[in-house]
Amino acid sequence: MGLILRTDNDLQYLTKLPSRGVSQVKSLLGVDLLQLKKGKKKWTGSNVELRDGLPLLIYSPSSDRYWYRVLRHDHDMSEYRKYIKDGNLYIYWSEHWQKIVKAEVESEGLGYSKMILKRELILLDERLDRNRHRDDYHLKKSAIEQQLKQLTSG
Repeated sequence: MGLILRTDNDLQYLTKLPSRGVSQVKSLLGVDLLQLKKGKKKWTGSNVELRDGLPLLIYSPSSDRYWYRVLRHDHDMSEYRKYIKDGNLYIYWSEHWQKIVKAEVESEGLGYSKMILKRELILLDERLDRNRHRDDYHLKKSAIEQQLKQLTSG
C-alpha cells in the first residue's frame, strides 16, 4: 500500500507518519541513505552512492507536517545531515526498497540495525585513517576495530 499524500503549493506532505514502513534515520553519516555503486563489493566511501529514488519524509516542526521528497543521486548530503541531527528525517520503505534492503541484510548476515552500524563504523574508520595525525587516533581506531569485531563475531 502506498502513501496517501496531501498537496500544498505543489509540495506533497503527510500530517502524521504511517504506522508501518517508516524508519527514522539515526546514523549521522546517513548510512541508511547509501548503497554500493554497481559492480562494487566492498563498503568504502568511494564505493557508495545515494539511494537514488528512495522516498523520504522530512518533519517540519513549524508546519507540523512530514514533507515528502525523493532522494536523488545529486542531492547534497549536508542538507540531510541537519535533518538527521534534529531527528526529523524518515525513510518510507516502499515494497521496492524493502526488497532491496532485505537482500542486503541477508547477504551481510546481520540484522538491519547491525548492518547499518557496521557500515557506519567502516566509514568512520576510513575517515579516521585520513586524520592519523590526531592525538586520539590510536584510541579511536582501537574502539572502532573492537566494535567491528564484536559485530562480526556474534
